Amino acid sequence: MSKYITRIDTRNTHGFQVRLARYKDGKMLDGTKDLVSKFFSDSHYKSQLGCKQAAARWRNVYLREHNVLHYLKVHPWFGVAAINSGRNSSGAIGVVYTSHVKNSSVSHGYKAEWSATVKGKRVQLRREFACLRYGECEAFKMACQVRYEHCGVIIITDRLVVPCLPDVPYEITEKSCA
Repeated sequence: MSKYITRIDTRNTHGFQVRLARYKDGKMLDGTKDLVSKFFSDSHYKSQLGCKQAAARWRNVYLREHNVLHYLKVHPWFGVAAINSGRNSSGAIGVVYTSHVKNSSVSHGYKAEWSATVKGKRVQLRREFACLRYGECEAFKMACQVRYEHCGVIIITDRLVVPCLPDVPYEITEKSCA
């Protein structure tokens, strides 16, 4: 539910911001001014949950109006409550869905993360794959491949969130919603 939605917590501002690229005829426009952004304040919606739901509704309407709702990878079970870590929006441990804003344009991708020992010190390593370059499913699979090469089996924590299943061995360890 959190794709393209960012939590903003500053001294005086609390809420969720939706950031999307502009679309025309189902195609993403690229350029510095081609960004749609809308902020949803906690105080207006009386709670964080209500605020996040309003942001998600607005995002879905925007994507539906521009014929790109498939960017959310809508599944038949879309909208069903699922338990997912707030720190991992991809649904796979060690693979993170990322969203960057640079020069007013948004880029999305999947990042593989792992730890290694370099010169006697533990360091965090990562490699990122852009959805615009590889497509969402292929970027996810490539990140899973890199994570698998460094850590072994991929653990899927929420199959409702993953855009596709990886090509490498994986385990599904989902929590029940009931």
